[in-house]
Amino acid sequence: MNLQVMSDQDIVKELGLRLDAIRKHKNLRDIDVTELAGLGDKALSRFRRGANPSLETFVKLMRALDELDQLDGLLQLPSYSPVAALKQPAPRQRVHAKTPKNTQPIKWGDEL
Repeated sequence: MNLQVMSDQDIVKELGLRLDAIRKHKNLRDIDVTELAGLGDKALSRFRRGANPSLETFVKLMRALDELDQLDGLLQLPSYSPVAALKQPAPRQRVHAKTPKNTQPIKWGDEL
């Protein structure tokens, strides 16, 4: 699945289909999942259609399906390595304009 070419609504629909596949794999009915999630009886159906679900609804459904640990890989924090930081050059503080080294004044008509 290439997310870059999909619309936002198509991505939401795909997430809904994946949630539905997990639900079926666990032999759960829609009503079972929505009750476990504390949502209304049509919440899962609306999610599958991509009907503008909230992030909170998504998290509740993931929790109800016992798949919350899969969200851990969603947004990875950048790692910090002290050794790598030492290998990088120090960031420049200021940019100074270079002054010409030629100290002789330039006269009109002179060729450089």
